Order: sequence, then C-alpha cells, then structure tokens
Amino acid sequence: PTVLKDMFKFDSVFSVQNVDSVAADLEFTFKTTAGDEIIYTVEDLPAYSSYLVDMGTTPAITTPTFNGSVVVDAVQANTSTPGAIVATSMELEIAGNNAYAFNGVPTTETSDTIYMPSAVCKFGPNNESTSAYAVQNTTDDSIDVTVTYSNGNVDGPYEVPAFSKRSFDGCQAGNPVGFLGSAIVTSDGGDIHAVGKVYGGGLYPAHLGFTGGSDTVALPLVRWTEANWFNGSRQRSYIAVQNIGSANIAAGDVVVKYYDKDGVLVGTHALDAIEVGKKANTHPGYLDTAASDEFGYYGDGSTGGGAVVEGPSGSELAVVVRVQTYLGGGDSAGEDYEGIPVE
Repeated sequence: PTVLKDMFKFDSVFSVQNVDSVAADLEFTFKTTAGDEIIYTVEDLPAYSSYLVDMGTTPAITTPTFNGSVVVDAVQANTSTPGAIVATSMELEIAGNNAYAFNGVPTTETSDTIYMPSAVCKFGPNNESTSAYAVQNTTDDSIDVTVTYSNGNVDGPYEVPAFSKRSFDGCQAGNPVGFLGSAIVTSDGGDIHAVGKVYGGGLYPAHLGFTGGSDTVALPLVRWTEANWFNGSRQRSYIAVQNIGSANIAAGDVVVKYYDKDGVLVGTHALDAIEVGKKANTHPGYLDTAASDEFGYYGDGSTGGGAVVEGPSGSELAVVVRVQTYLGGGDSAGEDYEGIPVE
C-alpha cells in the first residue's frame, strides 16, 4: 500500500520471493499519489529466490523523491500462467535508526471496508504519538475513500486513482489531542487495502488493516512488566480488540485468557462492552496479580507467554498487539503484529 523514496525522511526497501517451483517474470507497477505510473520488469527470477527493491537506489525510479504505492504481478517465466509470490516491506529512516515493517497484500484479500483497531492523535505521556493510514485503491478505476473514526469524526471522501494510495493522519477530521480509538476505512464500491502506522514518541510500528475477523484470536507473543519497565530491560504488550461484526457485544462477552510459557492459565480479563466498529483495550496488567506483574518473564531468565481472545460464537474481532520498550523521557520503541484467527 505504500512505498517511499526520500519522503518523510524514509526510504522503502521491499523484497519479493518467487514461491513457485519454476522461474517467474515480475512486473512492478509503481503509482504516485496522483496516479502517474512507472513500470519495471524482472525476468526469469529463479524458483524460491527473492528480488530486493531498494527505493533509494532502484533504477526504476529516476525522480529524487517518490511517494506512492506498488503492484507486483507475477507469471511463470515466458508464459501467461499466473505465478506465486509473497512480499514484505520495510521503511527505513534515512538519517536514524527507526523502521516500519509490514507484509504485502494479495489482491484476493482486499475489500471495500478495512478495519483499523488502532487510531490515535498526539497520544501518550508527551502527546507525541499519532496514527497514519496509507490506503491503496486495488481496482482499475478511481474510487472515493473515507475514514470514519470511533468517536464519529469523518475524514473524506477523497478520490484515489486506480492502484494509487491516499494518506490519512489521525489528527485530521477534528480528532482532539489525546484521542485513542479505532477506525473504519470505506470506499464507494471498489476494493482497497491499508497499512496503519504510528509516528512520534519513539514509536514506529505498522500493521495491516483487517478485511475480516474471527470470534477466537491467538496472540503468540505477549509480555508485561511492572518492576522493570522504566529501566528498559523488559517489554509491555498493549492489545486493541475491535468489534468488526454487525452486532454490539455486551460487557463480559469478550474475554482475554493469558497463558504462561507452559500453557498454564495465569488469568482472564473480561472486556467492557464493544459497539460495532469500536474497540476495547487489554494487557496482562489488568489482571493485577503477582503472577501477571512480570508476565512472560521467569526467574531462570527464560521468556514466553501468549493470550487468546474469545468472543461470542459468530462474532468478528480484529486484534492488534503493540509490543513496546521504554526509552526514557516518556518515549517508547515498539512494533505491531496482527492477531491470528483460530478457525
């Protein structure tokens, strides 16, 4: 959904792997936010090998800066038979140590509605952290895209050319300083996808938006510390649970079960009511027990702990986990991951 060259102090570096058993021909279609198109091809990429694109050095982009998106198509070499590829991207700070990371999205996993469990405007101890969404039109025609925040504020609609992107800032649409919520991204009929980021306060996490959810979601990496947070030696996991189904969920009907490294249930957190499109927050600290104070950390120096989010049968939940390390002065570093549906 987003690629950058010397924009916002970042360069994108992304890798495409041919996961087919035969060689592949690749076509990269770079699109600016205005819809201008640049096409670059790679022929005979061997089976299971990868092709790296560094936006800072690639010959495909001759302009000094680039702000847009990319579509990668693959066919089996010298044929019209569709190939099989996967991709992952990082955005690297040009003059610093920060980075965003997220995976590419198959066009089969797009929708006219994308759910974003995390939305903030100048949130945190120093009012520095703000969310940003890069929303890509994945159709052949221009469409209008709108972001509706959980507090009712609306940003859009904006026209987005075919396969181009539009960026949305969490402090737009009148969101106040300190806003903490969620969002829904919609189009006027064409399919879209999105990546969500947070910038400011030391945080540079990223996660993909959700096209669907599950009533049971697994979270394989969860940590929490009380005594060792401010010295930066241990991490905390903050969990956002968004209701993306068609019905409100009553208080207590979504529970989060926290398990230690041996599968022993440490405790269960029953969440508040969650209206459609809105979210609830959780972390092991809500358990408020001695066992949860240093959740996922053990006296022998080992680590390990996770959680399972369980909603009513047939409900649809989208979950994002933000794993953070305290940097000092109120700032934290961190990264996001998407919860994994349990079918």
